[in-house]
Amino acid sequence: MLALAQSILGYLNEDADDMDSEILESRSYGGVYMVEDLLKRLGVKDVLRRSLRKQRFTAPVTDAIAAMVVNRLLEPMSKLGADEWVREDAYFPGSERLELQHYYRGLDFLEDCRDEIEDELFWATRDLFNRRVDVLLSTIRQKSVSCGA
Repeated sequence: MLALAQSILGYLNEDADDMDSEILESRSYGGVYMVEDLLKRLGVKDVLRRSLRKQRFTAPVTDAIAAMVVNRLLEPMSKLGADEWVREDAYFPGSERLELQHYYRGLDFLEDCRDEIEDELFWATRDLFNRRVDVLLSTIRQKSVSCGA
């Protein structure tokens, strides 16, 4: 950071040693931005929002699920650890609205609607690599709670 500041000040013809400042807070954003963009491009967030609307969720569960995905890919932790990571270490847009309960609600939602979400994501991304699907093997799962109920 100091090298960047010196470069900018050099461009402005000022001396970095005269600068009286310090970095108070810094959060990583590059990886978060990349994974968030990937989730958006793959349509994952749209699929989640549609399914959540059917369930009449009003809490920011989509953001909590996205935060857990980002955390799992960049710095895997527990739900409690992910909540702390999002609040303190990474810049995650919308995190100020998230509470620990949203992460747990998101996990419950994913479990209840797993089959529907997997099917919709499959059909939404099947042409991602321009391959034909000749055989689709699936297991039949018995669910105690239906996603639409």
